[in-house]
Amino acid sequence: MTDVQDPPSRNLALDGLRGLALVLVVLSHGWALWPGGGSGSNAPWWQVLRSGNLAVTVFLVAGGYLLIAGLMRLPSNGSSADYVRAVLRRVIRIAVPVLVLVVAILAVSVLDPTDDTPPSTTRKSAWAISTFTWNWYVQNSALAARADLGHLWYVSVFVQGVLLLTALFFMQRHRLWLFAATIGALLCLVIWWRAHLMTTEPNMVLTLLRTSTRIDGMLWGALLASTAPWWRRLQVPWHAVAITGLVVLLALTLTVGGSSSYFGWQGQAMAIGTVLATAGLAATDSALASRVLSIQSLAWLGQNSLTIYVWHYPVFFFVARHTGDWAWPARTAVGLALAGGLSYLLIRLVERPIGGWLRRSRWTRPGSSTA
Repeated sequence: MTDVQDPPSRNLALDGLRGLALVLVVLSHGWALWPGGGSGSNAPWWQVLRSGNLAVTVFLVAGGYLLIAGLMRLPSNGSSADYVRAVLRRVIRIAVPVLVLVVAILAVSVLDPTDDTPPSTTRKSAWAISTFTWNWYVQNSALAARADLGHLWYVSVFVQGVLLLTALFFMQRHRLWLFAATIGALLCLVIWWRAHLMTTEPNMVLTLLRTSTRIDGMLWGALLASTAPWWRRLQVPWHAVAITGLVVLLALTLTVGGSSSYFGWQGQAMAIGTVLATAGLAATDSALASRVLSIQSLAWLGQNSLTIYVWHYPVFFFVARHTGDWAWPARTAVGLALAGGLSYLLIRLVERPIGGWLRRSRWTRPGSSTA
């Protein structure tokens, strides 16, 4: 979801994959606008409409991969300042649309009479979101958290993952094999810990707010990127690898989306499917799968997924509060249009100018061709 780098040339197929994941996330939050019936259904369409957890796994794997791939392009003799600038660029890019939303929510809480969230809850939520500790706050104080901002747990986990992975890579940058081994060991530990909590913690939703259970996707992506110098030498049909990964993602989306099975091995299968798709798409750009995912609309959604992700959910809640007596098709149309319009304006007027400033500022501009 989050653009963690500005490489000299983008992989549009990876952008398209993230664009598809964004569509699934938006659909999974549509319950705020349309009727939520069929909660016990096993129909594929129902699974698709509840596949947000699976889609976020795609974001985390792709984000971890792009993060480490970008750091690997920094000069091998680079100073700590290069890595500090890299972290600043990423965190500021992520923080800007989030902080704009926080300001908007604070204003709405004062000006909108339909917003019945206690002011103290809004203030505490705003602080936790602004400090990227929101997932910890919701885990410990769910009843004192704004419901329309719940989806921002992902942003907190991602920023925490960026800091952790960047620090580990900096310390082991001269021994890539050691970094890969460290990530592999951490991944095994996280998978074990997640399985352990499944049997010992009663609330699975709170379990998946933990950084220690949700960072597995970023670790998978980091492992893929750090081992790229070796797996790219393999003489394998990479287009077939990409298609295999995409088929796995499709099968799980149609069967696991709204099921608690995601908490088990199916969640790791989604990560592995994303790893296969990412590896295949990164290794070739001529196969049919790459060309399909590279279509302009999907690639645009992937490139701009951060702002859309951050804003769509609270907009849905805002529209739902003001259109309670509307028919759900009209409410849905207005919600989607308002979320899309606001996101587009913010991308053009805020996100892109900030991105340009980050590339020019002496404090954040890259010391090489990477960002």
